[in-house]
Amino acid sequence: MEKKHQLNFSYFLIALWLVLLFQLYFGPASQQADISYSQFEQYLEDGAISQVAVDENFIRGEFVNPVEGKARFVTPRLDVDLAEKLAEYDVE
Repeated sequence: MEKKHQLNFSYFLIALWLVLLFQLYFGPASQQADISYSQFEQYLEDGAISQVAVDENFIRGEFVNPVEGKARFVTPRLDVDLAEKLAEYDVE
């Protein structure tokens, strides 16, 4: 193989790797809805959530049926007392 063809093939592999890396990083974020805690509570009451995972700062989960084209969601995790107090005053 000529040196010129090897160089072009190397550029192709680097470009392919960058595209795959870009999709890996930005792909899941485009399929995830950022919702408020009050929206999360409403979806929960409506039975629109199939599963959740709770960590220190966020609640992440999946909808039963995609909402606005997004199958997953993330919402900030709130203290239960704070969430009740906010709901008292209809704060979203």
